[in-house]
Amino acid sequence: MVDFFEQALAPAPIPAEGISYAAKEIGTAIGIIAVLIMMFPVLSLLLDTSFFSSIIRPMPAPGLGSQRSLPVLSDYARHYQHFDLPVGHL
Repeated sequence: MVDFFEQALAPAPIPAEGISYAAKEIGTAIGIIAVLIMMFPVLSLLLDTSFFSSIIRPMPAPGLGSQRSLPVLSDYARHYQHFDLPVGHL
């Protein structure tokens, strides 16, 4: 019984000339790029439907919160001020 499965399920040998990895890699790269390009238009179209319209919120008005671009770095700079490290304008 084991001999039958070894013989029936054994992979057929493929000659090295018949394998084209370059075409496979190029196709994969084109597919990934296409998915990345189409992601934003498709999401925009989905947000226009009535099913997803409830998650759309208006953009907040620019104010004091938008001037602080890197809060994590500025928090570290304030924490390490007593070590006299060159932290710049943070």
